[in-house]
Amino acid sequence: AEPGRYLVAAAATLVASVVSVRANATTDKVLSQAISNKAASENVFLVTRGEENEIVQESARALEREENPIIDSLVEELADYSQRYARANLTQQEVDVYLDTVEADETR
Repeated sequence: AEPGRYLVAAAATLVASVVSVRANATTDKVLSQAISNKAASENVFLVTRGEENEIVQESARALEREENPIIDSLVEELADYSQRYARANLTQQEVDVYLDTVEADETR
């Protein structure tokens, strides 16, 4: 298979989950606020080029900070995923060796 593709999918899922939890954290005390697609799209068109550049620069500065909880969480989850993938791969290799041995014994 293609482990890189699965790693990218896992990373994308993790990013979406982290962003979703942090952006959509709600309690029973706070009611959800409806968002108008039309109003949101109008707000996007009102952003000036300078404001767009500032948004991009602020995002870049956030990623460069020494301690970034989002990046730290991503690194931790990807390390866990890599460890699980390595274990699964090693297990599959062990199974293959066992089955090869069984097949070799059966053919003798």
